[in-house]
Amino acid sequence: MHKELSHEETLAFLNRFHGHIGPYLVLGYRAGLIANRVLGDDFFAKRAHTMTGSKTPISCFTDGVQLGSCCTLGKGNITVSDEGEPRVRFELADGSKGIEVE
Repeated sequence: MHKELSHEETLAFLNRFHGHIGPYLVLGYRAGLIANRVLGDDFFAKRAHTMTGSKTPISCFTDGVQLGSCCTLGKGNITVSDEGEPRVRFELADGSKGIEVE
């Protein structure tokens, strides 16, 4: 069970990790929350692939995805391709179910 954060706590959490609040960060965060609702919140049972690339400001979307879904570079369950789009594909690690959020 995870503690629900208030709106103010969520913004502080995002700002502390990313350094500022911007639209792509928030969109990525919300995409991650959607993935948790649809695929479950077992952070080791899913993976993410963002299509943002590494150029700011669109790359901020990937930080939001990490924070919302808990798929992280450190765990190795997120990858990034350079398509320049704020889009992400989530799937269960066993490949049985997936969603795309854009």
